[in-house]
Amino acid sequence: MQAYWRVIDAMPKWTQELVHAKMDELPSVPLLRSPDGEDAGYRAAIAVAEADLALLTAFADALDRAPGPRPGPQFEALTEALGEVGRDHRYPEPPQGDAAAVASWARRTLSPVLAASVS
Repeated sequence: MQAYWRVIDAMPKWTQELVHAKMDELPSVPLLRSPDGEDAGYRAAIAVAEADLALLTAFADALDRAPGPRPGPQFEALTEALGEVGRDHRYPEPPQGDAAAVASWARRTLSPVLAASVS
């Protein structure tokens, strides 16, 4: 739950207002609760357009290749960006570490979207 509020706090003011306004409009969507009984988030289906799915799949493939031993010149910028994110100590997620650690985290984050779109 704390991660959710950190994301909300980091959003621009107008976006926060939009998120808070929409939260009240989701009465029929099941609310997930953490083991200690706090609200944890909504359970919702994700619909991904076919064009977006193709882009997300290509990005997931790039995440698999970029931190590899010989990613190739086409992945240099992504490998560098992943490394920069891994050195940023301001947030607990994504994990601190090298490009491979951040790529693995991002890939796992994309997996539910890609898996749900296959079925």
